[in-house]
Amino acid sequence: MRGNRRLSPHFTLGQLMEVNVEHRGRTLPAQDTPGQAVVCHLELLCECYLEPLYQAGEEPRIRCAYLSKRLNDYLGEREDDWHTRGSAVDIYCDGLPHAIRLFNIIHKRFLYEGVGFDELFIYIRGRTTWLHVSYDCCCDPRRVKDNQNSLRYGIFKYNQRMRHYE
Repeated sequence: MRGNRRLSPHFTLGQLMEVNVEHRGRTLPAQDTPGQAVVCHLELLCECYLEPLYQAGEEPRIRCAYLSKRLNDYLGEREDDWHTRGSAVDIYCDGLPHAIRLFNIIHKRFLYEGVGFDELFIYIRGRTTWLHVSYDCCCDPRRVKDNQNSLRYGIFKYNQRMRHYE
């Protein structure tokens, strides 16, 4: 069964295909099985970001990693999102201090081990906080050095009245 395929010591393809986002009571369409290139990106995602969090004593709870194009469109995410390519993951956090701790683990890997990322964001929406990390799937994050000028990182809080993140 493809969903049980182990991508790393602590994560399976099935775990990274689960979608645990708020969808306002709507039934989500089934995920399409990702192709081999996407699976390779997901393995790299596990190796570079999820396993190091696990080794640092954290147990990442996946909010969303892989999204098929159909599901991505259904949820209204950005067109051609990194999630559709298997090079992004959103991790639930137990509040802002926990999100900052995870953020720091990944950021220190960039500073001291040269593991790059494209985006590293903390999102806050109501009582829900998550960390988003992604890498440009055209580059191996383990070989990305000196890209500090292109890194995007920050904290965004959802403004309910304006219906967008600030």
